[in-house]
Amino acid sequence: MLVIITALTIWLWVGEGEAVQTGKKWYGYAVGMVLSGIVGVGFYPLLGSRVWCRFFCPMAAILGIGQRFFSRFRITTNGDQCMACGNCSAYCEMGIDVRAYAMQGKNIVRASCVGCGICSAVCPRGVLKLENGKTYADRYDGAQNPLATLLRSLKNP
Repeated sequence: MLVIITALTIWLWVGEGEAVQTGKKWYGYAVGMVLSGIVGVGFYPLLGSRVWCRFFCPMAAILGIGQRFFSRFRITTNGDQCMACGNCSAYCEMGIDVRAYAMQGKNIVRASCVGCGICSAVCPRGVLKLENGKTYADRYDGAQNPLATLLRSLKNP
């Protein structure tokens, strides 16, 4: 769903003509009424906070892809010290199960992670750290060419 909305947004942004203008008008109504109002607030009890940002927002998708493939920032973990309190997962604004990554000692490299650092701020033992690498290439194995990695991941979901 997020990919469809992002593609529609890009088409409306770069397109020209009467059909695009009509599309912009109806897209504005759909986003304003249905997605922001009904889905954005109505599904909070079922899906948690930030429903709009996590599932529908095109800007969150673009930021997430940028964070995943091109950013120097990353959240690293030290799984030996994790006491599985769950603060990190409870406070994660994007609904990521950060605790599972921390317990396994894996760095958080996901497109849905926008690198806000809230999980590292609420960690009582300092297991999670928001770090700034020298380059994007030192984030994870295979990141020497992020554009090729991005294209490869789009071909093989």
